[in-house]
Amino acid sequence: MDLQPSWRILRKLILFLLVLLSGLLVKSSPPAQARTGTYSLAIIRVKYSDTTSTPYTLSQLTAAGTEIHDYFTWLSRGNLDVQVSVVEVALSQTRAFYWNPCATDGTESRVPCPPPLIQDAAQAAAAGGLSFTGINGIIVLNPWCAGDWTNGAIAISRPGVSGTFQRSYDFECGTPAGDTSLNPPGASGVWWNGWAHEIGHQLQLIDGVTLGGNWNGHPSGYASGYDLMDSCYPCDEGVYGLSGPPVMAGDKKVFAGWLPSGKVVTVPAPSSGTGGMTVVLSPLEHLPSDTTAAQGIKIPIAPGKYYLVEVRRRLRADSLNIGPGIWDEGVHIREIEETRDPPVRNVDSCDTTVAGGCVRDGNPSSPTYDPRAANCLSRPGGGLPRTAADVPAYCWPYPLWHVGNTFNDAANAIQVRVDAAVGDGFSVTVTRGVPPGHPDLFVVPWLTPPMNTWETIDIWVDSSCNGYESDVGPSGLRYGRRGDGTVIGNGDDPCANHRNRIYAHVRNAGDLPANDVRVHFRVTNPLGVGISSSTGWTEVGVATAADFPALASLAPGASTDVYVEWTPAVSLTPEQIAAGHFNFHSCVQVVIDPVSGEIVTSNQDGDGEQENFDNFEAVRDRVSGSYTLPERDFFLRNPFSRNQPPFGPRTFFFNIESELPPGWSYSVADGLPSLTLNPDEVRRVPVKIVVPRGSPIGQTYLLKVDARTLVTMTNQAIPPGWSYSRTHEATHVVAGVVLAAQTVLQTNLSLSVSVDAAGKIKATGVLDPAHQTNVVVDYTDPSGNTTTRLASTDSTGKYQDTFSPSVTGVWKVRTIWQGDLDHAGAVSDEVSVSVRRLPPPQVTIPRATIPVKLDGSCDSSSEYRDALALPFDDAFKVTGTVYIKQDSTSLYICMRGAAGSFASRFVSVYVDTQGDREPVAEEDDLAFRVNIMDGKTNSYRGSGVPNGYVSYPLRGWSAKARFGNSDEAEFVIPLALIGGSCRQPVGLAVYHHWVTAVGNDYGWPNSRFFDQPQTWGEALPVCHVFLPVLR
Repeated sequence: MDLQPSWRILRKLILFLLVLLSGLLVKSSPPAQARTGTYSLAIIRVKYSDTTSTPYTLSQLTAAGTEIHDYFTWLSRGNLDVQVSVVEVALSQTRAFYWNPCATDGTESRVPCPPPLIQDAAQAAAAGGLSFTGINGIIVLNPWCAGDWTNGAIAISRPGVSGTFQRSYDFECGTPAGDTSLNPPGASGVWWNGWAHEIGHQLQLIDGVTLGGNWNGHPSGYASGYDLMDSCYPCDEGVYGLSGPPVMAGDKKVFAGWLPSGKVVTVPAPSSGTGGMTVVLSPLEHLPSDTTAAQGIKIPIAPGKYYLVEVRRRLRADSLNIGPGIWDEGVHIREIEETRDPPVRNVDSCDTTVAGGCVRDGNPSSPTYDPRAANCLSRPGGGLPRTAADVPAYCWPYPLWHVGNTFNDAANAIQVRVDAAVGDGFSVTVTRGVPPGHPDLFVVPWLTPPMNTWETIDIWVDSSCNGYESDVGPSGLRYGRRGDGTVIGNGDDPCANHRNRIYAHVRNAGDLPANDVRVHFRVTNPLGVGISSSTGWTEVGVATAADFPALASLAPGASTDVYVEWTPAVSLTPEQIAAGHFNFHSCVQVVIDPVSGEIVTSNQDGDGEQENFDNFEAVRDRVSGSYTLPERDFFLRNPFSRNQPPFGPRTFFFNIESELPPGWSYSVADGLPSLTLNPDEVRRVPVKIVVPRGSPIGQTYLLKVDARTLVTMTNQAIPPGWSYSRTHEATHVVAGVVLAAQTVLQTNLSLSVSVDAAGKIKATGVLDPAHQTNVVVDYTDPSGNTTTRLASTDSTGKYQDTFSPSVTGVWKVRTIWQGDLDHAGAVSDEVSVSVRRLPPPQVTIPRATIPVKLDGSCDSSSEYRDALALPFDDAFKVTGTVYIKQDSTSLYICMRGAAGSFASRFVSVYVDTQGDREPVAEEDDLAFRVNIMDGKTNSYRGSGVPNGYVSYPLRGWSAKARFGNSDEAEFVIPLALIGGSCRQPVGLAVYHHWVTAVGNDYGWPNSRFFDQPQTWGEALPVCHVFLPVLR
């Protein structure tokens, strides 16, 4: 129970949580079955040094413990035995000592602050004789009235107390609103209603349920007045909360499996016509073993979306709340969407049976206040309402469905009718037509197998710094894939200031195609791994059918991988670079736009479709064997605005689950259990991990951190001052990160850089220890623009790469290796070189699709439309063009240039057949010549002497020329004459010689060095069969 504490009290509670939440352990994989057997609970009533009286006697509290035991026996259907021990302790400090806010001006005298209340109370209880052996949970009970709440487990190590315990902080409250006509839940006279709700949260947490989001452990977001884990204390729990797979397979679990799945009947949709079923439902409160009838109906709509129908009576667990028990008796209908937040929507009868529907806002200060709520505040004769009969049918928690009522869902062709009372149950008829089909796009969310943490198998990164997986194979993903093909963790370490691909595996679980799918990729703002809400992200790209044709229409049951490119712009310090850390992680979010016909969209909205995963390298020195792990951090962002209570600064508490092995140690936030941030503030949170000498190489260990804060959940339908509390304080998990420490061996990467005579930069080096892998070489020009190239190492670790710079000046070169599962990433020293001349251009010769007629004409609108066109500066300031293409047998070159005036002018094609770029043409360097005026042809080869070409007859080639408004020359040269392959370029130049006089030469790629192959262009032919040279 919660009685609306003032903001000052709430602020104190939040500050108090600074210590209470330290050491919280959050497990991320809820089991299919809720806890069974014994749950031992210690209720420690605390009397502070200034406590003068208590609302209840110790004997009353002891009797209440028995009532709580009996209640949970009913609730669990006999599956759980809650053993309650009640003790009272006296602490030597005042209430203010533990509860007053900590001073922030340096005057605080309490150390630590806030003081450790639960530890002190437990130690005092142990000193008084309470054995903590076997204790699972603790309630710290305070002798005044305020709002109850539950946190996760805390590790306590004090005299007489050693272990990890679930914990709640509860308060002794009296009759709601002072209405003495209302009855407490048991003969003890103790109002333990709210305590039962908090024990329910303890059970959720010990079962590994992750609280957070809008639901925070409350299936309908605190909206239902018929469920313990919503707004009804103490009541039973509905079929949703009591069920596990196959009835309820979502991760927002309550007490899964306490109701056997065999007690829920499924009514499927017909394949044609009309179908359905009449089911006699026994009240949910009966023990499943005491009735042969069904106790629930499931009506599937789509995967993870369905209706649940149940009967509720004032029996057992539903007989306790404010005297007569639950608000009404009848049939309860709820619509479930397992991935929605919250997952449950109550289908209230008054929206069908009452004109104007149900009252949804009972707060007079709200702009949407429904004035009918004034009629809901009291029953005839005075006093607070106790049952649905006391007030109009539109009042919360609303009447259930009664005999003769019918619920219709026309969109899905579903009708639910309450036919008749049968004993203490009801006969319910479900009628179904053929439902419309629906696409259902989704990405598997985080907190799912196999890692069950803040990552998903359906989102990953592929970095260009070790080659894309699609280009280089498995080595392109540092962390690889599992046997089932799913990607492990992030897949790759994102590479700062380099291109990366962010991937998503998009699935369609529906029964209709999903058309025109759009997938948005976002990263955290600020950039980096951090804890934030599902809002406040920066979009980096959208994948559409324009790039991925499968997104045009994704068939039912189909899936596809899509990606966008992402270059994280990061300012790295010299120390970070020297440590080999171009690895830069950031949280990634994927959002899929709803497509036409979708009805389930909560599985694609980005709320859980995230990847928050960071890899640390723990690097072992190859000499000393000691490990070094640079300090890392993640950011924490306060996503709450100044207009959200408690208004102003908000405290966030770190919950840490360590999977580090014995001997390892860690520190998060320098050991602080929490941080207080202003609205929208971002704070860096340092993380340190110490790895002992001797730890094995190639192992990954996880440190999982989430942050949570106290929020107020409000049921707007409840009028202020009513018998049910309209607000509830809950601990809200904002988000979490996974910090993965990878033990790796130290790696070194050397680099030597030179510039050849042609102006090309050559990078060579060694990766040590030797690996056959891929490294990237960064070439940065004088203006700071970087070109990245991939190079492969051989079996000795050696690599080399040759690069053609685009500008002269000082270039900087660096090599990066991303590392693998047992070796650290490495970065070479940066090397500067001076480029004084530029190398020739590089071209790839296209494959011809249009036949060529050898006639001396360069017709760019027809036969050379598919050719590569290379411009050059010709005589008279004319821009000439060289056209180049090839087919499987021949190279086609056509030159069109200025109209010359010298009678002996000619055009030559020069080929360096070995591609070895000599300073002067050698015997393997050929020249093919055609005269412009008379069309005579000749072939030559170099002699090693400048301008020393000698005649060298070659068979099989031909050329023709023409003149007029321009000079043109066309060549057909068999590929067998010129060598080259798809991986080895040939040198190539085309010259317009003696245009106006002897030596008046122009050409591509330059106009001066026709006898120097090192200045010619590099042409890469497409793959062809290499044939012997024809002579």
